[in-house]
Amino acid sequence: MCSYSVFYSCRKRKCRAQQDEDRPYVKKPPNAFMLYLKEQRPKVIAELNIPGSAAVNAVVGQRWKSLSNDQKARYFDQAETERRNHAKEHPAWSTKENYVCPKCQHAVHTCVHHCTE
Repeated sequence: MCSYSVFYSCRKRKCRAQQDEDRPYVKKPPNAFMLYLKEQRPKVIAELNIPGSAAVNAVVGQRWKSLSNDQKARYFDQAETERRNHAKEHPAWSTKENYVCPKCQHAVHTCVHHCTE
């Protein structure tokens, strides 16, 4: 018997494989923090020389929390622009299509009907 994490990733991969048969997978647009993380991650790695992404993400998360609302506004504006561009490029896209198994309408992490076959 495999561990939960292996079983979960197998189910997830199978559900995504079924999803790919019908249509290509489209990532959701990044939020403000993800844009900040993408910009700051290389700086933190160079500055602190920390191995491992979890430690780097923790440092970037603390820096995000310490930013003022005015400083965060730049990233929220950029995220809104990304969201609009995404909506123009993929007008029929919805999060439901990417995070729900299309065969049985269960969330990917709870889908056991078609995703485990």
